[in-house]
Amino acid sequence: MHNYSTYLVAFCLATFFLNCTNPDNIQKENTLFQLLHNDTTGIDFRNDIDDLGDITPYNSYYVYNGGGVAAGDINNDGLCDLFFTGNQVENKLYLNEGNFKFKDITTQAKITDSGWSTGVVMADVNGDGWLDIYVCKSGSKFTKDKRNQLFINNGNNQFSEKAAEFNLADNGHTTHACFFDYDNDGDLDAFILNHPSDFENVYHPYFNFNPKVDSLNSNKLMQNVDGKFVDVTKKSGIMHEKGFGLSISIADVNNDGWLDIYVANDFIVPDYFYINNGDKTFTESRKNYFNKVPLFAMGSDFSDINNDGLLDLFIADMEPEGHFRRKNNDIRFDMTYYYMLNQKFETSQFSRNMLQLQNPNGTFSEIGEFANVARTDWSWATLFADFDNDGWKDLYITNGTKREFHDIDYVMLEFGGDMIKAQKRHNARDLILNMPTVRLQNYIYRNTTESRFEKMMKKWGVDQHVNSQGAVYADLNNDGLMDLVVNNTDTLAFIYQNTGFGAAQNFLKIKLVGNGKNTFGLGTKVWIYSNEKTQFQQMNNIHGFQSSVEPLLHFGLGNAAFIDSVKVVWLSGRRQVLRDVQVNKTFEIKESDALEIQSKTDEPRKTILKKVPFPSKDIFVHYESDFYDFKRDRLIPKMLSREGPKIAVADVNGDGLDDFFIGGASGQPGALYYQSKKGHFTKTIAQPWTKETAYEDMGMLFFDANNNGTPDLYISSGSNELTENSTLLNDGLYFNRGNGDFTYTNDSFPAIEASTSCVKAADFDNDGDYDLFVGGRLISGKYGLAPKSYLLRNDNGTFTDATAEIAPELQNIGMVTDALWTDFNNDGKTDLIICGEWMPITVFENQGGKLKSITTNSELENFNGWWNCLAQSDFDNDGDMDYIAGNWGYNSVLKCSEKEPITLYVNDFDGNGTTDPVLFHYLESRNAPFADRDLFCLQMPKYRNQFLTHRSYAEAEISDIFTEKQLQNSVKREAKTFASSYIENLGNGKFRISPLPLEVQVSCVNAMLVYDFNSDGNADVLLAGNSYSNFYDQGALDASRGLLLSGNGKGSFTPVNFDQSGFSMNKDVRSLALIRNGSSGKMNVLVGVNNDTLQVYELNLVHEPNQ
Repeated sequence: MHNYSTYLVAFCLATFFLNCTNPDNIQKENTLFQLLHNDTTGIDFRNDIDDLGDITPYNSYYVYNGGGVAAGDINNDGLCDLFFTGNQVENKLYLNEGNFKFKDITTQAKITDSGWSTGVVMADVNGDGWLDIYVCKSGSKFTKDKRNQLFINNGNNQFSEKAAEFNLADNGHTTHACFFDYDNDGDLDAFILNHPSDFENVYHPYFNFNPKVDSLNSNKLMQNVDGKFVDVTKKSGIMHEKGFGLSISIADVNNDGWLDIYVANDFIVPDYFYINNGDKTFTESRKNYFNKVPLFAMGSDFSDINNDGLLDLFIADMEPEGHFRRKNNDIRFDMTYYYMLNQKFETSQFSRNMLQLQNPNGTFSEIGEFANVARTDWSWATLFADFDNDGWKDLYITNGTKREFHDIDYVMLEFGGDMIKAQKRHNARDLILNMPTVRLQNYIYRNTTESRFEKMMKKWGVDQHVNSQGAVYADLNNDGLMDLVVNNTDTLAFIYQNTGFGAAQNFLKIKLVGNGKNTFGLGTKVWIYSNEKTQFQQMNNIHGFQSSVEPLLHFGLGNAAFIDSVKVVWLSGRRQVLRDVQVNKTFEIKESDALEIQSKTDEPRKTILKKVPFPSKDIFVHYESDFYDFKRDRLIPKMLSREGPKIAVADVNGDGLDDFFIGGASGQPGALYYQSKKGHFTKTIAQPWTKETAYEDMGMLFFDANNNGTPDLYISSGSNELTENSTLLNDGLYFNRGNGDFTYTNDSFPAIEASTSCVKAADFDNDGDYDLFVGGRLISGKYGLAPKSYLLRNDNGTFTDATAEIAPELQNIGMVTDALWTDFNNDGKTDLIICGEWMPITVFENQGGKLKSITTNSELENFNGWWNCLAQSDFDNDGDMDYIAGNWGYNSVLKCSEKEPITLYVNDFDGNGTTDPVLFHYLESRNAPFADRDLFCLQMPKYRNQFLTHRSYAEAEISDIFTEKQLQNSVKREAKTFASSYIENLGNGKFRISPLPLEVQVSCVNAMLVYDFNSDGNADVLLAGNSYSNFYDQGALDASRGLLLSGNGKGSFTPVNFDQSGFSMNKDVRSLALIRNGSSGKMNVLVGVNNDTLQVYELNLVHEPNQ
């Protein structure tokens, strides 16, 4: 009896815990969302997938793509109803009876089903005021009947299938479809998203480099002509190509009044972005708008995430977030493969989510890493909605797949890397059953404003482990809070009730009533103005993946108790403004009440800076060599061979006009340009450096080296592509003969045996001539080791290496990138501040002619970063110099802090005579190697036997990889901040460092200019950057368009919008220089761009500021 009781108790406890861990039984308290039980809701839909039958992952990669959801009021009773699609189970339609009670009316509604259903859309296809249902079909390449279905709403909770009658019974492999008015004629047209049936060669580049496909399995544009749909794909410009489209997003991206199309493509063929030309044709324009797109694009969604009135775009991919899954499941390609894709398609592709922030000039900056949304694993639906009603769009992402056929060890061990061909050699059933399985969390993020997001799964009650695909948001009980509906695989569908716990209460819902056949006003733009804030949305019911939301607009209002006005612009061009709109209600707006108002074209606004042509017949173009650092230095995080060009400005020929020198790359000489009185520039030919084409110019400086009153030229040389002791590392000093002609001297300064980055001049010993600091950048092939830096004392025109005597701490200070001579303590002596990679901002005080570091006591010691550049001014007008420092920024996979630094260990770990720089960074509080197993073992082959599988490498701690002795004998570097920063001088050798505005942190900052650009008497800062040298499988840091920061004279800075500043440089900017135009007298900004053309901006002010 005792034993029986024990077993009974154990059984009850086990049952209890099983029920608690079953996602169908989970319910949360005091969270924003409550997962409702299916017994409560009446929704018993479950998309079970049998992958051991006719359709398997071996004949269709898309066997696990799951089903969709459509939300809409099918009977016009004011309640949102739901439709679920199943792959091998019947689709179901549920009628909302109120209070989260739903009734299955599938049979009553005469919804018939056959085949494999994928996406679903609710739209008023025939324009009678009732929502119809369009169901998409797919299957394997052996599936014959894949005809899509169109259920026309009869208005009595019954439907009639009429796809063939409307010419919409497409028999291709359809993932999804959307209905929209692309020709602005007042009715709904259709875009059908199809994909090829052949998955066998999807990763093979040549298969995708010839991407034509039969019309049956390609995307289709169907024009609504008198109620029947006509295929106009070919003549419209929509391409018949081999794109594996997984989602469609519709929006008027370029604000010309015509709806554009974004198609997110899986596998290698990049996404398509079709700009509507307004004449019933489209132009594929991806490369004109986007620098990069996801490699395995899945769900997508347009939304204005930062309330600037511009639509941004999120596209999901499938890279895992945590270290273990990233090292064990993430698909990686080698460097050659990425470059080949980029060259072929002219757009970079990388496997991670991408958040494309629209810029005022219509282009997009990819900021997924900056926004903290770059990795959410195997992601599908992507939904922007204001879940907490605070006025900012939050983000929900579904996640998961039934079986993990991207588990790298499984892929390699079970079928040698080729899954499709493996089934021909092995029993497919056994291969499938051996495939790893996992259930993952879906992701939900709160918009924290400033274009960043915070994970809220646990806090908001959305932390169940499940495999989910299609999803929608909808206000299921009309309380003004957006609920969630999720279609899961092998699990009952989820209904999350938004309880409003912790959320703001005020909202506005807008129902649009269009004229003609576009009855729900799809494509209409709506702005609301409240509490001096603006929100913008465009009506579109296709969001995310294989799903459609209810055609209503929802705006969270936070604590705003009233709305000043609502502006509406219909696709027809009609406009209306409604004032004093009540909150917390559904507001119906009719197109018939709008007026036909001719839109006005805004006159161009005068900006602070204006881009102008370079006034020369011989425009300088910087050309990099084809050297790629990663071929030799596999483990470095970025290339160091592409850091030019730099620019130096001076009046070299004594005519009172500014001239300039710009450096060349290896294989290209630098160039000196003389300026004429008309403001034109002429490149000089007969100069000594023109024959020195093998050198790579780095830092450069005009200064009077020999005290003869004319500017001489110093050029520092270096690059990672050179060998450690190459003679091409020697710097050059060129004496000016007085008329702008230069002669080389090699006996006036010592041999510089380092790859150097910068040269700075000052009379630090107060003897009346200029001395030099020359910063050492790197030791070629030995990333992380400190090169030699130099303090060169000028003794009557001859320079002596005085580093050991004057500043011994400088000799191997680090990987220096920039420096400033400055007097930070106002004692009349010249001090030195240095920045560099893996370094803190380092301060040397001039103490009796000796330079001594005071960094330890300056409050700057713990701010190691990847610093790039420095600038100085008295930004707070308190009488001493403050500083600005450009850093790596936040938009990178690498994140760091004082508690979780990035660490670099440099050693010859495998004893083969080469330097191995091994980088570790924190992922989910775990210190993990940056390199994946294959790359790590390619660099150090001896570790292949230590880590036979990717799993063993993914599970390894740092102590499992290297011994304590190896680590102790290594050179150790750390980075603790990547924020470009303002450094306030507090006096007494103390400084306070604080990040510059977040707009600066979207990329690295490589160059800065301090000037009173807006003529208000305060110092402003012009910043530019980006880096196309980032690690090859992460892609370029290219989100920056340059930025003007307006200083307020108190040490604070405000970003100036592009439409005010006029400055936009979406290139790899390496230098900025001010130069006065000899004709207009205006200041110009020269922009040195790596591997590109020199750019020029003119200061476009009525009067010049006092400088």
